[in-house]
Amino acid sequence: MLYLRALEKLLNLSYPILMKHLFSFRRLLSLFIVLYISSASFGQTADDYRTAASGNWNANATWQRYDGSAWVNVNGVAPNTIPNSGDGVITIRNTHTVTVTANVTTDQTIVEAGGQIKINSSRTLTIANGTGNDFVISGTIDNSGTVTTTGTVSFGANSTYTHNRNGGTIPTATWDITSSCVITGVTDNLPGGLSQTFGNFTWNCTGQDSNENLNGALTTVDGNFTVASTGTGGDELRLTNGTDVTINIGGDLILSGGELLFTNSDADVTVNIGGDFLQTGGSLDLSNDNQIGVLILNVSGDFSQSGGSFDFASGDANTTRTPALNLSGNFSQSGSATMITSTSDADIVNGTITFNKNGTQTFSIATQANLTYINFIIAANSTVELHSSLTLSSISTNNWAGSFTVNSGGTINAQTYQVLSSTIITAEPDGIQSGNNGTISTSIANRTYSSGANYTYSGTATQNSGTFTTTPTANQVNNFTVNNTAGSTGVTLQQVFAIAGTCYFTAGLVTTTSTNLLIFNDNAIASGANNNASDPSYVN
Repeated sequence: MLYLRALEKLLNLSYPILMKHLFSFRRLLSLFIVLYISSASFGQTADDYRTAASGNWNANATWQRYDGSAWVNVNGVAPNTIPNSGDGVITIRNTHTVTVTANVTTDQTIVEAGGQIKINSSRTLTIANGTGNDFVISGTIDNSGTVTTTGTVSFGANSTYTHNRNGGTIPTATWDITSSCVITGVTDNLPGGLSQTFGNFTWNCTGQDSNENLNGALTTVDGNFTVASTGTGGDELRLTNGTDVTINIGGDLILSGGELLFTNSDADVTVNIGGDFLQTGGSLDLSNDNQIGVLILNVSGDFSQSGGSFDFASGDANTTRTPALNLSGNFSQSGSATMITSTSDADIVNGTITFNKNGTQTFSIATQANLTYINFIIAANSTVELHSSLTLSSISTNNWAGSFTVNSGGTINAQTYQVLSSTIITAEPDGIQSGNNGTISTSIANRTYSSGANYTYSGTATQNSGTFTTTPTANQVNNFTVNNTAGSTGVTLQQVFAIAGTCYFTAGLVTTTSTNLLIFNDNAIASGANNNASDPSYVN
């Protein structure tokens, strides 16, 4: 009745207060319901058991039995014998650890917060399907043996299940969002029971000595997904093999050690992170296969990398692929952390980071050389504020020349920093810069354009080049690409453009004047120019 009165008092709160504290109310309501069910279903009645101290399940000194009026010590004389599934409620109390050293069948069992059941190797704890709630855990289950369930299992708030064995099966259960399933014992045999909705899920297998493939079985983690160790021999934890999979993580993806691989075969993999991406060590590789699929990492929170490596693709591809990170929060890279697209296959375009928050996002890197072969896109309605300069890799292969694209409606606030040695791709009719129009407005202070960068005009309407100054060589660019399908004029130059590298005639015309010339420096080349009737591309 005490729980019911407290619940009644809580429900009498005014509606505005309930709405203001909705999350706290839900947690409190869940707690009161659990307490009430425990009181109603597991009431203290004759033949209930509780722990008297830590010890083996089959030891008399571990237990007390309620005889209808008082708790008495178990002495092995009926009815004061070791508890089993035919008895009443069995409670493992706070601070007590009960070890299963021989096979046990139990029912109506509660593990309080701070309590623990430890199952030894080659021993089985069977959860029978009996009256009431069969197995409710608020504390810890440390399993080095087997948990067999015909009844219901519930892991409550802040509870922990540790799978400390090679292979075996994780018990099927309902998992509170703050509960944790921790895998520690795998060496060369994947556990079963992965196809359920977990709270927090942690892989920390220091003795792992083979690549372990989840085969797309793990799809839902409501809390955090953590990879701490995959052994010391360079073995991986793979999310899937050839099976397409979408994995939803409600909290954070945390990498502190080990090697996490999205897929080692031709599969489409999407990982949605509701919280942050946090990497302090280990490695993440989206694919190391020679036939990669569509690889997407969506992060709703921040991307923070202070250690370890992040590789968009180390394998090859059978068709053009663009592995992608879509980020709605801030980007921060520090320490020894590295991010790269390391493949040598020209079919794979640089890994792409798209800033897509409807608002302001910040960008910061500590070491320019630790971020290589990445393309950046600022989506419409997103503002990226630079907290450091950004130097993107340049290379002769066009797919791997770093690019920085600001879509229409997007904004880059460079402050006092620079975007250097990059490719700017613009579809703006006013080109790179034309007063407050164009891709980069003159309202941004300290605008600097590199003469070693690449510039691409990719509009579907006629474009002007815009006027801007490059440094250290004025009016010079590395590669110049025209990919404008607007017809008779294409891109009209408003200043001299001197080409130091390659002028790519992908589609459309470049219109010059007697003063605004397109100049080819010594050793510069043209690629793709043609006068085809259907798709001409040349200097007009």
